[in-house]
Amino acid sequence: MQHVGSRIKDLVRGSNYSVKEISEKLEISTPNVYRLFERESVETKYLIKLSELFNISIAYFFPNSNVLSSNSELDELKKQISELAEKLDFLKRENQMLTELRLNCEEKLSQKIDQYKFLDKFFEVVKQGNYGKSNQNTQKGILEFGLQLVRNGEVGAYRFVTKVSKDPELLRLFNHVFNGEEPPMSV
Repeated sequence: MQHVGSRIKDLVRGSNYSVKEISEKLEISTPNVYRLFERESVETKYLIKLSELFNISIAYFFPNSNVLSSNSELDELKKQISELAEKLDFLKRENQMLTELRLNCEEKLSQKIDQYKFLDKFFEVVKQGNYGKSNQNTQKGILEFGLQLVRNGEVGAYRFVTKVSKDPELLRLFNHVFNGEEPPMSV
């Protein structure tokens, strides 16, 4: 493992600076720069000056510290954070849209469930043949359901009602409601 002095030595040798220029920047003599190369610990003020001179993090001198060793690494991380923030914003908007879509689908499903409950009631009334005896709210609900099916594009509903029941009383009620009229009260 390299000590601080040898990392300074590598840094200076890999640069375009002479040892004399480094000594001027550190405000020490040239022989003292060479002494720094041999030291296992170096005063913080020199490390700060070197990191500023070479535009690197002071962590460069401490390789086991798991700290970024250059500004380019920091810039790359900032870029990655920015990209991830954009992705997060996109995912938040997508999540909001999907939530709205889910709520819309749940609402439509709830409406369909209500419609099928009415349809079940309708089948029961038609099957028993006692729609003339059922209360007016039940009859009106069944007829409104048939209309709702037709209005929702289920055009087979009208044909279904007219074919399931050959009973003129039920057909008359359905036609009244289908044509926007109130069903006769004496059902």
